[in-house]
Amino acid sequence: MPGKEYKMITLLSNWGLENARIISRHSNVWKVDSGKSTFYLKRRTQTSIFERWEEFQVTQYLVGNGVFAETPILTENGAPFIIWEDSFYSLYASLNGDSLQHFHMITPDQCYIIGGYLGRCHQVLMTYPVKEKTAVWDVFGHMEGWLSIGQTELKEWAVKVYNSIVSLEEYVQMPYQLVHSDVHLGNFIWGEHEISGLVDFERIRRSPRIADVSYFITGLLRNSFTDGDAGGLFKKINLFLKGYSWRQMLDEKEIISLYPLIMLFLLQYTLFYSFNGFLKEASSMETLVCSLSDRKEFMESLTDL
Repeated sequence: MPGKEYKMITLLSNWGLENARIISRHSNVWKVDSGKSTFYLKRRTQTSIFERWEEFQVTQYLVGNGVFAETPILTENGAPFIIWEDSFYSLYASLNGDSLQHFHMITPDQCYIIGGYLGRCHQVLMTYPVKEKTAVWDVFGHMEGWLSIGQTELKEWAVKVYNSIVSLEEYVQMPYQLVHSDVHLGNFIWGEHEISGLVDFERIRRSPRIADVSYFITGLLRNSFTDGDAGGLFKKINLFLKGYSWRQMLDEKEIISLYPLIMLFLLQYTLFYSFNGFLKEASSMETLVCSLSDRKEFMESLTDL
């Protein structure tokens, strides 16, 4: 057994899984087989003891209120994590089903279901007693951080686009609540016909709920937009929003904020790709932003609820 794998097996003894074996690894996630059940061991960095306890408490609250979510398993010492070599490790039971890894596979009906599930999740999180220590999802600060790096033609273009959409007075006036802050298609686990749970509550944040909604739409656009099938994608976005609104009706201020928030997130991805050397991806994002800026049918998909 390789040294690293042996060490991971040793870590699993904190949950009484001394005889488990590692099936596979993807980045900072190890799939574990105990012989009776499957688990995921996840390594967390750039986090804190408070955030790891918060993940446990919030996901337990969701599960207790009928929203299936991936929640950390307590160690034999009663903590939802262990700390090893300056990293946090948490263990999760595998939810029944799989994520939809290919964005083109998602159907309009599934988009509606996802919208309803996220709406229900927000509905429950709205009643959770928020702590001041919980980090705020600073969507403007992230963007301004990217704009402060370097000086390129792309950055100059991004500044112009940002200045044209940055009027989000309605957004900052909205009530803040707990949100997932990394809602994308791959974090929804599907059983045979329905969602069996939402995973990866690693970075719970405080923000208006519309940030989560906008971020999910951004993911759909970023991964599956093509001029040839734009109409089909816009229909899926519209059904996602209708599913969400069935659970949690969006108010006028939230609807107005959707478009600028989506463009803001797309700009962040554009600059992220560019500054990390992924020039092809950055070019694709730039094209997408330009394409959406004058598409009437895209705007209609966001507002026709």
